Amino acid sequence: MTATDDLAPLIEILAARIRRQVEEKRTSDRVAVRGLELHAALRRYGASGPSVAEAVRLDDAARLDPAERDGVVERVEREIGRQARFSRSRDPRYDINRHIVVTRLRRWLDGKAAWLQEPPAAATKKPAGRGKTRRRKGASADAGHRGALPQRRPPRRHATKV
Repeated sequence: MTATDDLAPLIEILAARIRRQVEEKRTSDRVAVRGLELHAALRRYGASGPSVAEAVRLDDAARLDPAERDGVVERVEREIGRQARFSRSRDPRYDINRHIVVTRLRRWLDGKAAWLQEPPAAATKKPAGRGKTRRRKGASADAGHRGALPQRRPPRRHATKV
């Protein structure tokens, strides 16, 4: 038995501990970044009092000053409407990231969703493969009386050499 054989179990234990510590650090960093995002979003839409820090720290919109909260809700509602209008009209001023943030902020202000917690994992769907394609039934608008797919045609006749 060599010295590396004796160390193999210890190396595995140490590697597992390091992986666990790295994952804990990543999780704490994500929570800190989410807290900064929430704080910045609240400040952007008019919250500036001392209650903002406490509301962000506790991840609770009820901790905001009621007058301040009402002002933020009003501004967020206006921005949601504005972004929805831009989206529908395909306006170049539409910003999907801002739309996502104001929608999340509105849900947080309503108490329907926590901001700092990890969002629920999306349901895993099978990726679309190259299986059989589904054919549409019925006719398309420009196909006339025929179906949407081309009908069988007789084989092409090629010119013969003389």
